[in-house]
Amino acid sequence: MLRSSMIAVVAVGFAGLLALAQADVGGSWTLTISDPLGMDNEVPLTLEQDGATLTGHAGESPLEGTVDGDRITMSYEVDSVQVGMLTLAFSGRIDGSNMSGSVAFGRYASGSWTAVKAE
Repeated sequence: MLRSSMIAVVAVGFAGLLALAQADVGGSWTLTISDPLGMDNEVPLTLEQDGATLTGHAGESPLEGTVDGDRITMSYEVDSVQVGMLTLAFSGRIDGSNMSGSVAFGRYASGSWTAVKAE
């Protein structure tokens, strides 16, 4: 009886650790950004992950971010003709080879985004 109880406790603990594990987002993705006007822009996205820390590139722009379980945040700057340098700040969820969430275009507007991992 004690042995069965011990095995059950270990199994529950192991399942809990798996739930807390970081999602692995390293690799190549296709990022689709939807702006407030309903226009979509596809950007090649390359991510490198070291624990919770993300680095990489969105197109030619350097990117930084974090992963916390199935949550992701990342940002990069673009040079906008209308407003100059603009920070795009992404937050969202990771679901295997898909990600999605919201994006803020500096203080000007917000939109949504999706990303699909290249195979």
